[in-house]
Amino acid sequence: MAGGVTFLAGSFALIYGLSDLPDRGRPSKVTGYTLAGITGGLWLVGGILWGVYGKRLDKLETAVLGFGGRGRVRLQTAAPSCCRAAPVSASAWRSSESGVRPMTRQRITRALRCRALRCLALSMGLALGTGCKSSQPVEVASVTQQPPTGPLGSSEDGLHFLPAASRPYVEIQPVAMEPEHAAIKAPARVAFRDGALSRVGAPIPGRVVKLHVEVGEKVKVGDPLVTIASPEASSFHMELARARIEVETAKDQLERQNQMAKQGVGREYERVAAQHRLAETQASLQHAQKAVSLLGKSSGGTVVVEAAIEGMVLRRFATVGAQVEPGGDPLIEIGNPNALWVVAEVFQDDLALVHDSSKVTLEFAALPEPVEGHVEGIGVLIDTGLRRAPVYVAIDGEAPGVTPGMFARAKIQTPSTTGVTVPRTAVLIKEGKISVVYVEEREGVFSRREVATGHTFGEYVQILSGVKPGERIAVSGALLIDGTAQRIL
Repeated sequence: MAGGVTFLAGSFALIYGLSDLPDRGRPSKVTGYTLAGITGGLWLVGGILWGVYGKRLDKLETAVLGFGGRGRVRLQTAAPSCCRAAPVSASAWRSSESGVRPMTRQRITRALRCRALRCLALSMGLALGTGCKSSQPVEVASVTQQPPTGPLGSSEDGLHFLPAASRPYVEIQPVAMEPEHAAIKAPARVAFRDGALSRVGAPIPGRVVKLHVEVGEKVKVGDPLVTIASPEASSFHMELARARIEVETAKDQLERQNQMAKQGVGREYERVAAQHRLAETQASLQHAQKAVSLLGKSSGGTVVVEAAIEGMVLRRFATVGAQVEPGGDPLIEIGNPNALWVVAEVFQDDLALVHDSSKVTLEFAALPEPVEGHVEGIGVLIDTGLRRAPVYVAIDGEAPGVTPGMFARAKIQTPSTTGVTVPRTAVLIKEGKISVVYVEEREGVFSRREVATGHTFGEYVQILSGVKPGERIAVSGALLIDGTAQRIL
């Protein structure tokens, strides 16, 4: 019973203490939490009383009810120490001559309950006393509201406030249309123009007997490069000689038939046959002459391979004694170093911004200064693997030190004049699709602007609308201003 009453009293104190209603004069939150702690103590006292005295009382009652024919009860093992007594005989229960009242079941129960009620009254008095002292309303000091300047991303009326400690990490710059930023960057390489490179091969099967040039040597058109010994070349020359003899024979026969016809002794069909024979032999002679001319400079069984263009010997693949044949590996490679251009590999999405005669700046790792040029042609065939197309750039003026095979970085200027260009780090993405920038209104205060982006030029992006030239925006560290942005453009 004591534990149950204690539980009810503690619950009342908990409900009374946690009801924080300052406008009705109830205790504050601090007082309520204090009462909650006292209530927990009451629950503990109730549990102790219920567990200790209740358990021992049950044992005592069991012992008293079990009083039997032996005439004595051992109370010292069942009752608490305050209620223990020596063994009492049966006759003592029925007589009062000694003047001492025996320990009955009713007396023991009454004594235990009195002790429990005293503890309960003391606990309830403490709880009610504390509650009464805290019944007066607690006045709360007024606080002046200040603009939020501490947490990252704090905002008020559309403005974002940046803490002073974070300002050194945010870079602010005015926006403008910078021509050098609106440029397409692409990898490039120096190559020979079409027709400025010649790979000389063998015109006929044979064997190399002599090499006339060395790598790096300058040659002109018609200079000998390689001498080849070939049996087929001898056959071509023999066919040419035979064709010439047959032509002479056919001419003599036709002349003889013409004279006989004048004298009246010749036949007409023999004269016509001689004419046909001459035409046939002349055709054979022309064929043999063309075959020999394809060999180049040749005589007998040797063929001399000559240079077809003016330039420099870039590579020499043939060696003396090597067996060669038409369609095989080239013998000599010649290139004209004065006929060069730069081939830039431009991504397919950027081709629409490239036009003929567009200015190009070429940067070479081996040269201290960039080289200027212009677009001379745009390729239409896109590499399916790289998704790029060649753009041919002509070098303006002299470019000492530029040699075929060098790599370069090409910056192709575009005709974009609308909007402004800003670094890509200045643009944040909100809600997965909205592009925003943060414009500085005053020191430490920014406003969010939705912008429409255009083409991306490497590390810079074109903004078509949303900001005006001259406005100052956060170009780096914008995530410190708005921590809710999902990602950077």
